Amino acid sequence: MGYFFLVTTFLIGLTLVFGKLVNVGGDVALGEISTESLDGIATGINLQDFVLSIIPSNIFQTLADGSLLPIIFFAIFLGIGLIAIGDEAKPVISFFKSWKTAIFKMVDYAIQFAPIGVFGFLAYDVAIYGISGISSVFSFLFWLYIAYLTAALVIYPIIAYSFGVSYISLFKSISDLSFIAFITGGSSVVLPSLIDRLEENKVPKVISSGVTCLGYTLNLGGAAIYVSLAISFIINIYDASLTISDFVVLVVFLTFITKTIATVPSGAIVVLLA
Repeated sequence: MGYFFLVTTFLIGLTLVFGKLVNVGGDVALGEISTESLDGIATGINLQDFVLSIIPSNIFQTLADGSLLPIIFFAIFLGIGLIAIGDEAKPVISFFKSWKTAIFKMVDYAIQFAPIGVFGFLAYDVAIYGISGISSVFSFLFWLYIAYLTAALVIYPIIAYSFGVSYISLFKSISDLSFIAFITGGSSVVLPSLIDRLEENKVPKVISSGVTCLGYTLNLGGAAIYVSLAISFIINIYDASLTISDFVVLVVFLTFITKTIATVPSGAIVVLLA
């Protein structure tokens, strides 16, 4: 968890500085924009309420809502309880094992249709926003992809090397899953396949299943980069400036708030509004 917080905090700070240096959004004409749809959105966060929200009051409602932090909290304590009762837990563990395998197989089937879904995503965007609407934020997309490539090809390889991990071979083995997650804007769909791939690469199960799932909540590097650059984009559009204290507060706030992002398409947009 310390690693997760350290890496995402570093990426957030680096991306904010990067966005300021390249002046992303500085050349965009704002024009007339309606803000009516933003009425009623909360303008702050209560840390106490945030921490207490991690403890689920109704686990079935939490599962239905897809709130990851409460689900992980419940799962950890359920696992501790199952360990504590010993042999009596075997039927429940066997059920969850079979359930997991079945769900993973269903996701494998769904991934087969991913190219059709990607085609639909792109067709919808072009039809609704038009070529001119998409090109108006081209500078943001360009620098966003540069930031993504920098993280994927420079920062993460350095981290992998420091831990003795063969980054290239590992990346090759999950490149198709990474592509699907990138195009759809949500990584949840590839989680089952990712766990299987890691185990095929002889990654210990405690890491492939436990640490990977925890990382899905606490180590969303791509989302951290996106939100940070989007905020830089907004700051530069309005020609605003940040003091050192503003910068530190923003980095700390984003470090915590990005832990609440759902790994679904456009999940980062909700956090960006906050």
